[in-house]
Amino acid sequence: MGIIYSSSTIVDNVASYISGRKRKHSESEDDEVNKVIDIALHTPKRAPILLVCLEDHALKVVFGSLYNCEITLNPLQIVSTLATATMFQLDGLIEKCTEVMLETINPKTSLEYYNAACQYGDKKLQEVCFKWFLVNLMTYYFSHPVVNLKSIPISLMAKLVSHPDLFVMQTEYSIYVLLKYWVYILTHPENNEEAPTSKEVNNFFCSRKNEMPFLLTEEGRKFVPVFQGLRIPNLISHQMDVELVLHDNIIPHTWLNPVVLQQWKQVLRVNQNDDKGPSEVTNELFLDTSLRCGRILLVNERHVWRWTGFHFGMDLLMMTDGFSLSVKRNHRSEFEQLLSFQTTRHIAIRVTVVKLNEQRQIVYSKQSEILKLGLAKGEEIQIMTLDKDLEYPLIISANILYTSPDTQEINQEEVVQTVS
Repeated sequence: MGIIYSSSTIVDNVASYISGRKRKHSESEDDEVNKVIDIALHTPKRAPILLVCLEDHALKVVFGSLYNCEITLNPLQIVSTLATATMFQLDGLIEKCTEVMLETINPKTSLEYYNAACQYGDKKLQEVCFKWFLVNLMTYYFSHPVVNLKSIPISLMAKLVSHPDLFVMQTEYSIYVLLKYWVYILTHPENNEEAPTSKEVNNFFCSRKNEMPFLLTEEGRKFVPVFQGLRIPNLISHQMDVELVLHDNIIPHTWLNPVVLQQWKQVLRVNQNDDKGPSEVTNELFLDTSLRCGRILLVNERHVWRWTGFHFGMDLLMMTDGFSLSVKRNHRSEFEQLLSFQTTRHIAIRVTVVKLNEQRQIVYSKQSEILKLGLAKGEEIQIMTLDKDLEYPLIISANILYTSPDTQEINQEEVVQTVS
């Protein structure tokens, strides 16, 4: 229920009741609170006017808090209570609302809480909600009915996709696939709650094969800021991924072609021994350009895996035995023609391990520093140790940089053709 209230008049009336100037000794506390609410709802509008979304139950809780320090906050009604408490600048109640919201962030409340935090300036709640989305965008939304993606607005999705701490499951191409579904759902609202099939999504984009790339169309230009967050060098590191991206005709060639040239120059530098890896890259540049990848470990046992794609002659294995997490430069003789012959190759890597509870909140988190490692052929280096009593499943997120960024490389933002 959205109603316009004069906050100054309501506060004056509340003050009168609290001071006793308009109270009767025979009235019970509930009667007094109800009368205050009635006054608030029927006070004539006077300048200045404040427009907020208030509800009866929220007003009752807020004004009740003026009489009693012990109040019960219902998570189902907490946003309207926060709105009302913010209107009356009741810092103590605002803090209590924030505490309840921090404890009850989950897939059903996360977006509502995030929007409320942004609207009412609660930076702590906003930060926690945003971090919840960074961990759950791909680990939850892509493993549940994808129609849930439609609730995520363009502004939030753009921030998530471009963030270096996004938990990417598998590789950058997985983000691209998620965005395909998300765009399709938002551009086909008539489907309501029906989850689109992969065939429907692919046919929609591929049917435009000889037309203008989707992001340059009137319908697609609003999604440009989101796709700008993709790390295109990491998106086109696998032959099949390149073919599918071209076939979809979503991303303009003017975004892709300069990156292909940049990658080829990088290959030549590595091949001619001019680049042995990012031994002196800054942390900021590492976070802006590194490969984002991830994996879910379901059980506590030995795991060995690699993230597919072209990594400039480096076959990097991730290994865990349940007690530690290590990285190994694999160099088997049968694959020598595909691998770098350099005696030592440098990489930069940061690994994050998290455990979630039933509400998909982080209950355990451990992150390594940005490590700059020199790996000989076949060498294995431990990244971090894990707690012995840690329960599974665990989510592993890694940022990896295989080459030294060229200061003369074309800036991705400069080659992206924005649409005004």
